[in-house]
Parts: sequence; structure tokens; C-alpha cells
Amino acid sequence: MLKVIIILEFREKINYFLAVMAHLIENCRDQNGSRLIQQQFEKSNEQEKEHIFSQIIPHAYSLMTDVFGNYVIQKVLELGPVDQKLRLFEAMQGHIQELAKHTYGCRVVQRTLEVTRFYEEVNLFSIGIEKQWTSTR
Repeated sequence: MLKVIIILEFREKINYFLAVMAHLIENCRDQNGSRLIQQQFEKSNEQEKEHIFSQIIPHAYSLMTDVFGNYVIQKVLELGPVDQKLRLFEAMQGHIQELAKHTYGCRVVQRTLEVTRFYEEVNLFSIGIEKQWTSTR
């Protein structure tokens, strides 16, 4: 009987994960959905985190400036592996100034500064400032 319960709980977990994943970006932009995605990311294994991230990254910039989506991006910056953080940094490049001025984007920039090492901060901002400086000339 215990095996049946465990199998049913496992199936329920898989079905729940699939339901969340089916509308991931939509959920990121919703108050309750954003919390759900953050919680899911916290308790996911590396493979599940990569699956979540692979859907987020094409929409990274718009999520950074979204009232609820920015929290999902912050959670990835906090708990994601280094390669995911680096890919988010790449999505930010050339947009640092506008993100820093944006109501929700500035929170992502702040979280980035909190979770990166000093040399990563310098590199991220020097690239962003350099690109913006050369594009305004």
C-alpha cells in the first residue's frame, strides 16, 4: 500500500510540474504564478532548474522589467548555477542604465550586485557602460 501512495505522490508531483511548465512565462507575470515559479525553482534539481531557465531566458529582459517577473529573475540569480547567472548577465548587457532607472529592473540590478563577486560586477558594468557610451556618441 505504501508503494502505491509513493507512486501516486510522485505522479502528482510530475503532473503539477508539467502544468506549471506549460504556462511558465504567463505564470511569471502573475502574482501567484510568480510565487509558484519561485518556489518550484527553489525545490527543483539542477535538470529541472535548467528546464525552467531555458523557457525564461528568451523573455529575460521583459521579465526583468515586469512587476512580478523580476522576482523570478532575482530567484534565478540567487539560486541558479553560474552558467545561468552568466546568461542573465549577457541578457542585461547594453541595458544596465535603463534597468537601473526602471522601477522593477533596478531590483534585478541590485540583486545582481548582491550575488556576484567583485570582479564579475566590474566586468558586467564596464561592458554595459562601454556599450552604452559608444552607442551614444
